[in-house]
Amino acid sequence: MKRRIKICGATLLLVLVVSAFAVPSGVAGVAALERPTYGVELTVDGGNKTANQSVRLGENATYNLSLTNAGNATDRYTLNFSNPNNATTCGLLLGAASLKKNLTTAVLAPGERANLTLVVGNSTEGVFEVNVTSTSVNDPANATVNTTTTVGTAPTSPSLVSYTISNRTITPPQTTEIDVRFSEQVEAWIKIEDSERNLVNELYHSPAVTNPKPKIWDATFTNGTLVGDGDYFVNVTGTCACSSIECTVTNDTEIITVTLPPDTDSTPPAVTDPTATPETILADGVQTSLLSVTVKDETAVDTVVVNLSQIGGSPAQVLELINSTLSLYGTTTNASVGTPPGTYNLTVSATDIYGNSNASVSFRLTVTEPRLAVSISTDKTDYAPGETMQIQLNLSNPTPADQMLLFAWYFAIPDYGYQTAVVAPTLVILPAGCDFSFLLPMPVGDWGATDFTATWSVELLNPLTYGVVDDDTAEWRYTAVRAAAGAEIAGEEAAAAGEEAAAAEKIGAEIKRELNKEGGVLPF
Repeated sequence: MKRRIKICGATLLLVLVVSAFAVPSGVAGVAALERPTYGVELTVDGGNKTANQSVRLGENATYNLSLTNAGNATDRYTLNFSNPNNATTCGLLLGAASLKKNLTTAVLAPGERANLTLVVGNSTEGVFEVNVTSTSVNDPANATVNTTTTVGTAPTSPSLVSYTISNRTITPPQTTEIDVRFSEQVEAWIKIEDSERNLVNELYHSPAVTNPKPKIWDATFTNGTLVGDGDYFVNVTGTCACSSIECTVTNDTEIITVTLPPDTDSTPPAVTDPTATPETILADGVQTSLLSVTVKDETAVDTVVVNLSQIGGSPAQVLELINSTLSLYGTTTNASVGTPPGTYNLTVSATDIYGNSNASVSFRLTVTEPRLAVSISTDKTDYAPGETMQIQLNLSNPTPADQMLLFAWYFAIPDYGYQTAVVAPTLVILPAGCDFSFLLPMPVGDWGATDFTATWSVELLNPLTYGVVDDDTAEWRYTAVRAAAGAEIAGEEAAAAGEEAAAAEKIGAEIKRELNKEGGVLPF
């Protein structure tokens, strides 16, 4: 085997050497031959891979195809189409007067392009998909474009699916945001016009778009100078070319009112209703609170900031305008790890466009120390023999360091004065930032003819002092299966009551076997 490998290696080396000498490098008059590669690019209607048109009955949709030689060698290409919906008019044109089902291009040099036309129509209404594929005559390389033609009595016009204006009254430097979405791809414009319908500012134009990004208007003309006081119309227009028919949607009735600020102002903004939601968070760098406040000014608010340095944040955290109607500003914050527990007054400072400031209001936020936690619960409170109890056990360590603890789990029947350890105190390490959740199924056995109330109790203990770090209890009830005769039930219950201790021991042993069996459900 080794000899074969060496022979193969030598043969490969020989081939490489021969190949290296087949076209000497640097020898005058000798050029390395480039291996030909073949490729093709095919697009429709302006560089797209898909296109849609709507036409009336008796008209044909015309799609402009562009085919480009994407290889490094001259090539020719065949074009074919699929017509799964059986459009009655369907064919390709390449400088010919009649439609073809398939055709072949002339020889194209690398990078050279050929322009073709796809024509689709039908004698009845419907939707017709036609897919065109171009394939190299020298190689399997191919490309495909997809078209969908809707034939009807009249094409469907586009519509505005959504349209919002964030602020309908602005005082510079305030701005407003205009956000629109069309039902289909259109050529779109968003313009600001005055009361005489003269153009003030063309905010946006795109030849093909469905959902443009929101556009901002800052009460300026196209040249950047401020407009005057008054009402200004927003003109949103979307146009799609539906064969020979132009389909357009226009909304030019929405108004933005501009109020220019006075020449002077000496009154600071009014700052009211500071709110922290929630009012208490952990100092873990994760939990957050929304800080919101109402800020109003007789001219215009410039900035609103809050000093978060006490809890590990920025001394000038910006609050954004989150509700222009209510003049509500807000930001979210957390408390950095290590922030001392306590209640903090976080000062808000609001400034108007003339530099007048108000820093008389504060957010009240309480920060608590991250706490190790354990909890236990059941999916319901009453169980009968044959059912499966779903036990939910949760352990969390929100602190920035791993924590070594003792974990204990107990089962008890208080009415019988019985308790046993399902898990005796066991040393565990909870990783920093962990939040474990275990779902533990446990079958409920036939534990006698007497109903009883039982509890699960869990504890996290300090491994040095055995002090309780956290604990939790879940109470549930066992309901026995009832016999038909009332006298027999009474007799059985009386007998069971006389043997409570033995019954509890038996139940506890069965539960511990089930939860501690090899490959069982316990995570410890």
